[in-house]
Amino acid sequence: MKCNIKNLNTWDWLKNASERHNRISNTARNIQNRFYLIISTIVGATVGIILTYLLIKTVPIESAGLIEAKKVGIISSAVNASYPKDLESFYYFSGLLITASIALVSAYICALLLSKKKNASDIITLNIPMRNDNLSPMGSSIIQKDYFYYLLIPVVIFFLSFDINFFFKAWFAPWGFFGEEGMHYAWANELAKGKVLYKDTLSFYGPLMSYSLLLIIKLFGPSILIFRIFCYCLYFLGFIIVYYLFRNIFQSKWYSILALTIFIIMYFPVLPAIHDTTFRAASGLASLLFIYKYIDSGKKINILFAGVMAGISLLFSNDAGIIAVISCMFVLMLSKNFIRIPRFIFGLMIPLIPSLSFFYVTGALSFYIRYMIDIPKYYSIGLFSRPFPNFENSVSVFLNSPSYKTGEELLKTLTVYWPIIFFLILLITLSEKFIFHMWEKKDIKIFGLLFFGILYFKVAFGMSGLDRNLFCLPPGMILAALSMKESTMLAKNIINSKKVRNRIPLFFIYSLFLLFLLSGIVGYIIWPGVAPRFFFTSLSEKFSLNYLSKESNIMEPINIERANKIEAPDEWAEHIRNVVNYIRDNTSETDYIYAFPREPVYYFLCDRSNPTRFINEFNAVTSDMRKELLSELEANKPAFIIYSYHYALEAPIPIEKRVPDVIEFINKNYNIEKDFGKAKILKLKGRS
Repeated sequence: MKCNIKNLNTWDWLKNASERHNRISNTARNIQNRFYLIISTIVGATVGIILTYLLIKTVPIESAGLIEAKKVGIISSAVNASYPKDLESFYYFSGLLITASIALVSAYICALLLSKKKNASDIITLNIPMRNDNLSPMGSSIIQKDYFYYLLIPVVIFFLSFDINFFFKAWFAPWGFFGEEGMHYAWANELAKGKVLYKDTLSFYGPLMSYSLLLIIKLFGPSILIFRIFCYCLYFLGFIIVYYLFRNIFQSKWYSILALTIFIIMYFPVLPAIHDTTFRAASGLASLLFIYKYIDSGKKINILFAGVMAGISLLFSNDAGIIAVISCMFVLMLSKNFIRIPRFIFGLMIPLIPSLSFFYVTGALSFYIRYMIDIPKYYSIGLFSRPFPNFENSVSVFLNSPSYKTGEELLKTLTVYWPIIFFLILLITLSEKFIFHMWEKKDIKIFGLLFFGILYFKVAFGMSGLDRNLFCLPPGMILAALSMKESTMLAKNIINSKKVRNRIPLFFIYSLFLLFLLSGIVGYIIWPGVAPRFFFTSLSEKFSLNYLSKESNIMEPINIERANKIEAPDEWAEHIRNVVNYIRDNTSETDYIYAFPREPVYYFLCDRSNPTRFINEFNAVTSDMRKELLSELEANKPAFIIYSYHYALEAPIPIEKRVPDVIEFINKNYNIEKDFGKAKILKLKGRS
């Protein structure tokens, strides 16, 4: 009998708790209480930020990553300054969690107190006009077959994103053509000579990047122009994916086009390096898009497609791929579709199993797995990185010496932190909607995108700065466009609804949020501002009558095999021709050459192989790898060394500090044979 009474009391307590929570949720949903709820949330978030700051400042946390980085011999600005790079990610995630938790507790307490007032839990909402989303009874979005519209989308994307200079000019910066673009060509050239990726030549990117270029060589022959056409297609495909993601969530096709236009301005194709294309992030977002299509339609085939796309993303870029897998499974669990996860994993295996089998057969599987594990770990502990901009220092410098320059630096630092604040606001907002039973189907999609964006932004800590932030912000920019539309509609309806108390302060708050969104977008358009600047230049040139035939006074064709139609600045073109022609005339296809320190485009242009596993000296990221680099140079002495220092001069760490043993080896075994300005040919001593 006691047991029954106890069970009954427990049941009554649970029932009362449920009723109490429903009353609190109704109070939170009441538009009359919205102002107080927002203020309490802001107060809680402020307390959370202050608490996080104090914890960072006062609680000593030893950086195991810094110790590991120094142990394995990683050389970077962050490691040299003994900066604990691995703690940035810890502070990032813990700061979001602590601040959001305190803000949610504050909002819940506010709703609890308000619920005690008379009629506070009466649900009073805005009379917002219902959007015609053309939803079927199953919840699937039925889009009318407007063939003109579907033809319009690729035409608009092509018109906005096409730039003739992207295909025919080697103009942007030395590190672009000679380095970042050139290394992909060099890897493809090594594969064409029979080497296996990761085992014989080490890449920091997914195998699809290099093997897709190898396929192009097999189909069309080696040509920079063909490579750049393929690279543009990846940009184009990325824009298509982003558009349909907008379309799936917005429903409004014209607003989707407007949002896509802003996205293209920010990610306009400038650098023809595969790892810089929008497809890198969009490949992961495509898997989310298929999950969303499943949520809309219930068609199980979309789960399979999502898995396949996540697998492709994983093979193209391991960071985007891993995040895509985690995000898709998160959305499936959030939408209570646990039972569909095995189907997703099956789809994931479809592209992975053949790839892993290939690496197993060629003896490269262990090298590939090591790449999947070690390289992300090295990035997280300081590889190629510098300390994240310090907001406190920027404020202090500005206050001590106010000027235009220090003010600009402060604004840049604020722009660096903008995504973190934006993600925090969105995380709190969506969590409140979930807690207070205001959850809609589209909120699941937005939460999935937010989850992807928060994880993907962690990559920005690998190389801190505005350029890396922007590179890791495609999900964030999509979310910003979504938030602008929703906030604009909400602010408009609040100011037009006279029954809402505190409507002027509420309108002011939403207006401030819109201003915050605009400031972030404008900030990333201005800094670094490379893509937007070239977008508007290209747009104005498109209306020129001689757009396709326009000649440049400072550019000339390189005029060598594999780069016939590519133009470069006069100085570049001349010494590239001289170097490539000399190497081709004085070596055979079996001879090794070594491009030192970091201009690997010469391997492709000369059609010669690298004697080491490292396409650049900085790919030898640990002390053991640098020893391996030196031993391979000593064992396979290259016939010639191309000492070209366009790119080397821009390196943050002097080459003498990175590989002093390699420089000693070169000085001991090579003499200067030819001097072509910024490129010198060094010949092996004793070679006839």
